[in-house]
Amino acid sequence: MQALLLWQWSTTVQITSAVMLAVFMLVFRRSAPGPVLDLWAGAWLANLGALMITVAYWFGAHQLLSATLITSVYIACKSLFLYLLLAGLQQLLGQPWRWREGGMLAVVLSALLFGLLLDGIPKVGVAQASLIALALGYGSWRCLRSAGLALGWLGCGMALRALLAAAEAAIYAAQVDNDGQPLGGWLDLFLAAHSSFDTGAEWLILLGCVLAIMRQSQLRLEHSHSELFAANRRLQQLAQHDPLTGLANRVDLAASLQRARSQRARLLFFDLDGFKQINDRLGHDVGDDCLRRFADALRQHFADAERRVRYAGDEFLVIDWPRPETELKDRLDAMRAQLAQPASGLPAMEFSVGVRELSGDDDIEATLRQTDAAMYAQKRERRQVAARG
Repeated sequence: MQALLLWQWSTTVQITSAVMLAVFMLVFRRSAPGPVLDLWAGAWLANLGALMITVAYWFGAHQLLSATLITSVYIACKSLFLYLLLAGLQQLLGQPWRWREGGMLAVVLSALLFGLLLDGIPKVGVAQASLIALALGYGSWRCLRSAGLALGWLGCGMALRALLAAAEAAIYAAQVDNDGQPLGGWLDLFLAAHSSFDTGAEWLILLGCVLAIMRQSQLRLEHSHSELFAANRRLQQLAQHDPLTGLANRVDLAASLQRARSQRARLLFFDLDGFKQINDRLGHDVGDDCLRRFADALRQHFADAERRVRYAGDEFLVIDWPRPETELKDRLDAMRAQLAQPASGLPAMEFSVGVRELSGDDDIEATLRQTDAAMYAQKRERRQVAARG
């Protein structure tokens, strides 16, 4: 009598809990929809269905339907619960569960057939508890070996439920050996009260499900944030750099000059000689390649400069740190010698350059005009030298 009352109380607790679990998961699914929660919501509904079969059995359903059929439906619901729970876990781990609908049908039909072959509560208990122990033991192992997804609580809940199921299977097996008769003592009391223990483990599993979903949502949010940040960086890169040469453009030039003039840096204003003739004679594609070649030469010979800028067309600027005049001359001479040699089907190239030291009192626009004028003065001088030569 004591065992019967304990069993009824324990089962009532489990049914109440199952209703709460299913309702909570359905509400949670509406707030965070996705394939994982679709599967897990289905799992808890199947678990509730199994317990509703138990309630129906209490109220005399076995008098209208065969006990074997009721047992088969109960096993099918419990098996579907395990299948959907593991399917959701597989989905959460980034490994989509294939044959979802076909698998559900196979599980249900197999469980129904299996239930028809069993007779008596002890044999059903052995089969069902063993299946729960194996399925949730496997799920716990998958959870506890997956780092970074907050699956610890889910793994612990599954492990606890698997251990309880293993104990239940062992006691039911002992009953089978005892010709289905009660074993007496604490073993019968454990079987009578195990539903309440199972309920605690299932709440831990539900907590693990919620934490895992929240962690997955956080990871998706962090990934979206990273992608947005990277896209913003790419937009900044495009906005501040010349797409042809990869050098900086004029967007931030004034601010760069303001920073550099406090350290008395030099401004170098380059212009390619005869670039229009290259475009007219060889085509704009070759002209673009020449611009890229010149930009590469600036990177090579002025790698340590503050900024290298494509100013406009074939005009380039370099904001260079103070260095000895001889070193600056050597760099420019080396750059001239390099570009004077045809390379990769591109013609020889020459350039003129104007140099001016930046001063803290200078107007930026005036400095640019003066450096540009110095460059054109050198260009005229080079033309005169070429004409005399």
